[in-house]
Amino acid sequence: RVDPPLYYRSASSGNWGTAATWLVSTDAAFVAPAGVAATSAPTATNSMGITIMAGHSITSSASVAADQLTIQSTGSLEMTNNALTISDGTGTDVAISSGGTLLLSGTATITINSGATIQVDGLYKVSSTAAPVVTNAGTTTVTSTGTYEHARDAGIIPTCTWNTGSTCLITGTGNNAPTGLAQSFHHFTVNTTLTNSVNCSGALQTINGKFKLTTNHASFGWRLTGTTNYTLTVADSLIVTNGILDASSGGSTGTINANGAIVMSGASSQITKTGAATFTFNANNNFTQSAG
Repeated sequence: RVDPPLYYRSASSGNWGTAATWLVSTDAAFVAPAGVAATSAPTATNSMGITIMAGHSITSSASVAADQLTIQSTGSLEMTNNALTISDGTGTDVAISSGGTLLLSGTATITINSGATIQVDGLYKVSSTAAPVVTNAGTTTVTSTGTYEHARDAGIIPTCTWNTGSTCLITGTGNNAPTGLAQSFHHFTVNTTLTNSVNCSGALQTINGKFKLTTNHASFGWRLTGTTNYTLTVADSLIVTNGILDASSGGSTGTINANGAIVMSGASSQITKTGAATFTFNANNNFTQSAG
């Protein structure tokens, strides 16, 4: 760390690596002294804290190492075709405020070092096609106001702690389901347009909130398994809208325990199975079908 310690905050929207994007102060509140123009961009080693202010959009065209990074509500950070490394410091190392956004696009990657923590109260979105996008030796928590959005085909949903009220949102799946589905999710929402049926291979088994499914295709389905046995428990509502929930396509044994209301709408909606699977559907609440 530098001495005396410097705190950074964005002065305007701009590129992370441009000094003019930033103000610095030795006071975390930027009061005494007030912020002055930075002479260099922030890093994990030259700053005590980095804040992207409300309404500012920061992009990075080069790799960045950060620590004690806060993205305020309506602020955003987009990494494109480069690497974001999160170092372990005191407290939360990345805080995405409710209404704030961290976006990994292009072929961007993120490495969360051992001991480092990310708290998602806003939106953590991955559209990057890198493999893998996330290297996680730390911890990521998605809170009651937070959403992780998987805006790409295939890829891996990062391992997270999914607090009550959190959402895992799938928007980019077309031909291949993501992996990383063997987690205890709270709300799990699929809102995508399939270009082929996709197979979760029996991995999706625990949804502690609502399961919402929209696949926008009359033939292709969100397939829970092929040949792997599974039991999927949905604690709250199961809502299928313009989608096909395919319990199995092979000779597996599958069970869906739907403990909340079941709602199906849209002309192409189905809850079905294909192939010779043995499938048990336990509907433990009201079933409402307006189409499908």
